[in-house]
Amino acid sequence: MTLPVTVTFMLADWIAKGLKDGTFERVGDVIREVASKKIVTWLRDNRSLAPQAMSFATILLLVYSI
Repeated sequence: MTLPVTVTFMLADWIAKGLKDGTFERVGDVIREVASKKIVTWLRDNRSLAPQAMSFATILLLVYSI
């Protein structure tokens, strides 16, 4: 069974520009230069979003309880 998964990445402007103009390509979780095949960077998921939301909820609870 196959399950399609959609992943969203936050990219620096220079990486997005390189992907758009064809200088870079994405291969799995790697961004590399098309011409040389040299790795430019690795993509990482942003697991920090859940803790940020949790800490925001905690702050709201603290403010509400005061």
